[in-house]
Amino acid sequence: MFDMDIDTNLLLQFNLDYLENIAGGDKEFMGEMIDMFIRQTPPQIESLKIAIDNNDYIQIAHIAHKIKPTFTMYGLGSLKISFGEIETCAQSKEINCNIEQKLNAVLPVLELLYARLEIEKDSF
Repeated sequence: MFDMDIDTNLLLQFNLDYLENIAGGDKEFMGEMIDMFIRQTPPQIESLKIAIDNNDYIQIAHIAHKIKPTFTMYGLGSLKISFGEIETCAQSKEINCNIEQKLNAVLPVLELLYARLEIEKDSF
């Protein structure tokens, strides 16, 4: 089940092995993928927050579904699972699910991830 006390230790799982593998070691491509993630994910998170505020479960599920696979590239399966659980909650419209609390639990990790990705990209 979803860990409401998700913490920044999740970044200890962070690695670029998957991204490096699909990029064939091409650092320029890796940088482009990181840039795309950093550029696209924050607006998606903002859209997710708006959908949550509006109780738009269809949009919540759609956005969470769209975001969740991107964490695989950074070795962050726990975040993929977290967004999968947000998606499942939205699809079920379960009253006791508290989607907003689930999202708020991962936001600090996302902020650290963005910063870590900038550092990694600058080291290429």
